[in-house]
Parts: sequence; C-alpha cells; structure tokens
Amino acid sequence: MSSRVPRAALAALAAGALVAALAACDDEPGKAGGDGPSGTPTAASTATSGSTGTPSATVEPATGEVLEVAALSLHLTEGPRWLKPPAGALTVSATYVSDSGLPVTITLSDISAVQTDLEADAEAFLQVSKYDPPPRRTDNRVVAGVEVWAAEGSNAELRSSWIGGIHDGRQWTLQVETPVDLPDADRLREQVIASIAWK
Repeated sequence: MSSRVPRAALAALAAGALVAALAACDDEPGKAGGDGPSGTPTAASTATSGSTGTPSATVEPATGEVLEVAALSLHLTEGPRWLKPPAGALTVSATYVSDSGLPVTITLSDISAVQTDLEADAEAFLQVSKYDPPPRRTDNRVVAGVEVWAAEGSNAELRSSWIGGIHDGRQWTLQVETPVDLPDADRLREQVIASIAWK
C-alpha cells in the first residue's frame, strides 16, 4: 500500500524532467504563453477564462481533512479513517482500506513548472507514467474555473483517475485510486475534485 506514494513521486519527477526537456527543445517563438501550436489554448490562456473543457460534476465538495501542495489544497471525504503518511518533498497522500481489503488512495503531487503548455504537460505525464493501471487521456475538464487535463485507467482490482495541469508556476497532478467495486467511487472522486481551492 505505501509503495504507491514513492512511485507517484517518481512519476511526478520524471514528468517534470520530460517536460523540461520538451521546453528546452522548443525554439519556436511565442510558445511560452498565449496559444500553443495550431491555436491550442495553453494553461496560461485558459486559467482565467475556464471556457473550454468539461466542467466538474455538480456535487457537494468534500469537507474532511486537508491535503495541500504549493499550487492547491483539497479536502478528503468525511467518514473513512484516512491515514496520511509523512509528506514527501513533492507528494502528499491519504489512504484508507475499503471493505474489500483494497486501498482507496488520494495522491497529490506538484513540481515547479518549466513551461505553460497544458497539452505538453499531459503528454509528458502519459509518456513517463509507470502506473498500473496505465493512464489514458480523457476529455479536459474545468476545475474551479481552470482547465485541466484528465486521464483514467483500470485493471482487475483498481481504477485510477488523474487530473493535472499548471497553476501559478507549478505543475500538479491529482490521482484518485479506488477498488473497481467500491460503491460511490465516482461520487468520492468528484467530491474531492469539487473541494479543490487554488492558491
């Protein structure tokens, strides 16, 4: 169970390194801000408008304990006894064991941003991910007025959902991992996402 946190931290570090490499290779003028290639909105242009992507589902935000990183804070759901291992330099997490004996884990990571392109951030995450289940992109979302990328994956036992993006000079990722048979797993995920507050 606790081995998931170091993997999340390593994935965040690897994604940051890859994004840094992509940024270093970028010699095209004008890509540091505004619109990206082919008119694709960047995080900088969508953070204030919130005009694209799928809005978060309408649920009551979670109101339990707080997890926070430099870019944002969120609340855990009330009810379960969430265990919060010591925070790493880049990652904080919380876990509880479901009735099936499998963990429900929320992992929040962030690093200093090296660029402002949302799509490049998402692609870097997918390319370096070592998660099992592996992530695959889904439609972008709007969370608290900010466009974020989204991904999901599942195997025989676990289902993971990720969102991530760039905010105030930080690249961040949220993973919500639940057993595939957990009742109200979607509601738990959406309540946590609805509780996000940007710093």
